[in-house]
Amino acid sequence: MGHEAEANASFIQAIQLFRQFGLLIDYARALQRYGYSLLLRNSATSKSKQTVHNQLYQQALSYLREARDIFETSKARLDLEWVEHLLAHPVHP
Repeated sequence: MGHEAEANASFIQAIQLFRQFGLLIDYARALQRYGYSLLLRNSATSKSKQTVHNQLYQQALSYLREARDIFETSKARLDLEWVEHLLAHPVHP
């Protein structure tokens, strides 16, 4: 298994566990970190792979928006500020 696939599996497992056990802040933090990881990976993706490129970017933004909503509802101010910064200044290729 490659590093990307291993990282994806770890993030997805963490996200599922935090959600399953109702650990909302940890769930949102995992979404935020995974979203940021996807943004970074997206910026390194060749422009010749435009479809994959767009899918990663959209998925990353979706995770970051969900994390933002949870941080906002939970009044997790510092986490909210960080995810809003990521959404305002996403990594572009």
